[in-house]
Amino acid sequence: MRTAVHLPEPAGPAGSAIPERYRRWPRLLAFAAIGIGRTWATTKKVRQFKQLLLFLVAFMLYDDGIQTVINMATIYGTVELRLSATVLMLTLLLIQVIATFGALLFGRLAGVLGGKRAIMVTLVLWSGVVIYAYFIRSAAQFFALGAVVGLVLGGSQALSRSLYGSMIPEEASAEFYGFYTVFSKFSSMWGPWVFAIVKHTTGSSRLAILSLVVLFLGGLALLACVDEEKARDARRAGAF
Repeated sequence: MRTAVHLPEPAGPAGSAIPERYRRWPRLLAFAAIGIGRTWATTKKVRQFKQLLLFLVAFMLYDDGIQTVINMATIYGTVELRLSATVLMLTLLLIQVIATFGALLFGRLAGVLGGKRAIMVTLVLWSGVVIYAYFIRSAAQFFALGAVVGLVLGGSQALSRSLYGSMIPEEASAEFYGFYTVFSKFSSMWGPWVFAIVKHTTGSSRLAILSLVVLFLGGLALLACVDEEKARDARRAGAF
């Protein structure tokens, strides 16, 4: 925190001041309105480009599945497997450590297969994760599951961001990455609902975790339809 206090901040561009129409508003409300307006403007731009939009929809599905697995892991381990808090904490720590190596490993794989195909490999593995989770019974199996989750977690997230970056214009990268961040926040809503509905309907956490395979397979199918070259052609043509 002390470092952040002394970090110099460059002056913003001339256009960064609050627009005239918002200057009478409370400052916080004005910036909120500006943020919403700019996000909507970016949304309208994205809608014009089918390949980028298709990727975002695919990302919404499989990232939703990823976030749900991470968020529900402790609940699944506690309720269904009756694991101790120590086992759960060690597994979460294991996931974070291995995720670093996973990002490096899949980065190299992307250099061989290409970014899209490498992400598709992670989605196949994610599908295997939730299928395997349906069958596990012991702490050792939960640890093994955590190791695989860590491996594919770093790879799928890093490669998705990299692939998205290759399809957006450099001159508007901050705008589009901001939209990507907002979009990723909304993408984490649906999976927990699916999990909760299946759990409530069937009374089984195992079926609830297994149901998430639909999100990974749906994201995989849509991602397979993304044409990277067409997306990059649009970027090079300055269509944005």
